[in-house]
Amino acid sequence: MGTGLQAAQLIVTIAIGGIAAVIAWRQWRTAQDKVKLDLFDRRFAVFMDVRRLVSEAYQLGKFTDPTLPNETIAKARFLFGDEIQEELGRLHALCVRVETNDPDAPSEMNTWFDQFMQDVKPYMSLGHLKS
Repeated sequence: MGTGLQAAQLIVTIAIGGIAAVIAWRQWRTAQDKVKLDLFDRRFAVFMDVRRLVSEAYQLGKFTDPTLPNETIAKARFLFGDEIQEELGRLHALCVRVETNDPDAPSEMNTWFDQFMQDVKPYMSLGHLKS
């Protein structure tokens, strides 16, 4: 009978260990998902700021908040890869042109935004977020 009891204790111990491992894995997965969601939220906020810049330039020919171009680019610095950083550098140059009343800058900015939306798309998917 002692061997049967020891075997039962071993099975219960293994089962409890397995349950604990599943719980730990699910907690880890939840934490990873939270990190991805937080990153998505920060990237989406930058995207919306870029969209606002383009919209104001195209519709108004100026920015209602003159600090927004620099703040947007600063917020994006560590959230995207090099290719998006280069695009944001182009955006900054276009913003300067808008602020100096270059009449072609708003339409060029609008064209730039169409390409930017394609370039930023891989960063804006919750299912396949780039890290």
